[in-house]
Amino acid sequence: MTIYLLSNTFLFFFVSKENMSILICTKY
Repeated sequence: MTIYLLSNTFLFFFVSKENMSILICTKY
């Protein structure tokens, strides 16, 4: 359970980071 939650959080942060870089790239 804890490992699943941890990996889920990591995945969420990774995806949000990727989305942010994509947004920044398309903005400029």
